[in-house]
Amino acid sequence: MHDKLAESETSRNPPETADLFPHAPVAPITTPMMTQYLAIKAAHPDYLLFYRMGDFYELFFDDAVKASAALDIALTKRGRHLNEDIAMCGVPVHASEGYLARLTASGFKVAVCEQIEDPAEARKRGAKSVVAREVVRLVTPGTLTEDSLLDGWAHNYLLALAAAGAGAAREWALAWCDISTGSFEVMPVPPDRVAAELARLQPSEVLLSERLLDERELLAGFAIEGAAMTPLPAGYFDSQAGERRLMALFRVGALEGFGGYGRAELAACGALAAYMELTQKGRLPLLRPLLGWRREELARVVADAGLQAIADPSNTDDRFDRARIRKAIAGANWLDVPALALSAANLADADLALDWAAAREWQDCVSKAPMGLTYRPQAPRAVALRVLARIVRDLDGSEPRGGQIAHLFEELLARRPASIGNLVARVTPEGWSFTKAPQRREK
Repeated sequence: MHDKLAESETSRNPPETADLFPHAPVAPITTPMMTQYLAIKAAHPDYLLFYRMGDFYELFFDDAVKASAALDIALTKRGRHLNEDIAMCGVPVHASEGYLARLTASGFKVAVCEQIEDPAEARKRGAKSVVAREVVRLVTPGTLTEDSLLDGWAHNYLLALAAAGAGAAREWALAWCDISTGSFEVMPVPPDRVAAELARLQPSEVLLSERLLDERELLAGFAIEGAAMTPLPAGYFDSQAGERRLMALFRVGALEGFGGYGRAELAACGALAAYMELTQKGRLPLLRPLLGWRREELARVVADAGLQAIADPSNTDDRFDRARIRKAIAGANWLDVPALALSAANLADADLALDWAAAREWQDCVSKAPMGLTYRPQAPRAVALRVLARIVRDLDGSEPRGGQIAHLFEELLARRPASIGNLVARVTPEGWSFTKAPQRREK
């Protein structure tokens, strides 16, 4: 029987009489293309599979039924498999971001499967050879990075909920990150506070161990609403593996420079790191230094930075407030940031409060030096780390990793000279001095 592979790879609309997935009267036969599709789908059973065919991403079987309903697009059929019609729908590649946004907003996860070779190369292997394909990215509600898929008014948090120990000694922790901004934070939390913290953070996606699914009463009390819930194998939440993942992520030999963390905190952070590596296919995003929070520590940072004094209790437009501050912080001049009044609600946003505090610290404690900048730190460590990252970006033009900034901070705190990129940092009577290393002249 003639195989329509070449036609299916180059055209989305072959003659309707074509049977791409033929079957024999007794034993069904699966075409090479369908064999490839089923293998890729079997490896990603919880995802809608965007299977690239020419200029379209095609979806088949139950994926097509779900996607056509969610996207309000036509559901058709194409060929047969195991004596059943194959449901199919598709979206054009050039418009795929809009469809991805709608699917993730509906709670779906999508595996994007691309053609990784030219069809002409496949034909050289024989008439029935299939174009090589592989999943290049897993798109989930908490791992979006494209501006077109994100809400500019709010964070897009990916959050992990982890537990360690048993009985009365059981510890709980939340770790959350925003891949689009690089923020990465962790906090131990008693079980009776989990629901309140989830309501405050409003994550887009919550990771938890499959073992917790059996504790239905406990999960009901956590009130995980409005977020996609992603159960993961228990191995993702191993605290020792989590510690190793964090050290690899921040390229450090120990985590002491980031503060002390309990088993539940390490488990939650490790699960986040492993999931990001899975969904981004090894292309991990650039993350800020990990921030570990106790509620009393956040209160102290807010008080030390003078944030409480500028809170405006009558300001209820948190979204507009947040957008203005984010825009100012991303700009070249931090001197205008402290003049922006935070609302009382925004004071509970640790990431936003720290950005504001870092801008204030920059205004008060960073000054020009003959060859660079001098910084006399006054704020807590979490704020100082952000100021150091800004100094490196401004003077060196590079984007430092969190582990590098933490190491720089610890070296200067111990009054030892240090270097990062093309910068040299020293402790002087005026403060921490940053200058560019002299360029070597080529002979």
